[in-house]
Amino acid sequence: MEKENTANPVNFPQFFVGADCLSCGACWKEAPSNFRSHDIEASAYVYRQPQSEKELQECKAAQAICPVAIIGCINSLS
Repeated sequence: MEKENTANPVNFPQFFVGADCLSCGACWKEAPSNFRSHDIEASAYVYRQPQSEKELQECKAAQAICPVAIIGCINSLS
């Protein structure tokens, strides 16, 4: 019998994009459900916080590949 996934999205880290974003597109390509491009300010932003383990891993990958290391998180459970 498989163990039920009891991960609570509320306990996931909360991601943010800093003000010096280059709008390169790496984050929204890596985690398209969570990051988007802000058309007016030419930067990325967190569209939605991760709601599943898959999205959490995609957000962590986006954070790791950011060329200016501008994606951060609070309450990190890494």
